[in-house]
Amino acid sequence: CNTAAKHGQLGALQLLRSRQPPAPWGTGTVKLACEKGHRDTAMWLFNHNCPLRCPMWTDTCAAAARHGHLAALQYLHTERIAMDELTPAAAARGGHADVLQWTFDVQCAVDESACEEAARGGQVSALRYLKSMEV
Repeated sequence: CNTAAKHGQLGALQLLRSRQPPAPWGTGTVKLACEKGHRDTAMWLFNHNCPLRCPMWTDTCAAAARHGHLAALQYLHTERIAMDELTPAAAARGGHADVLQWTFDVQCAVDESACEEAARGGQVSALRYLKSMEV
């Protein structure tokens, strides 16, 4: 299931889970879908009770942000999945201005780690944006 989720192969995932016994999935399956931007796959997993590990959610949000997958991140937010300062920091490091701005729009916690990650990733425009937001 992890491979199907990682590659956004929802049909394959559904088939694997319909077998008897169903193919196994784990607490990282949703993260793999979000990390690669497969929003529909993540939604299906979430709605079909894929096992979750609550502390993993902030890492899942950060993974989606790091790779610029705003739609997946927005979906997690609609499901009331908590984000922390890792999310904007990951967006900053990846240089994903739309994701970074969205984290401010939804009032996600932002700290100096966002500036550090932007600098680490060589993302000058992200640093400028963070400065304009007084981070």
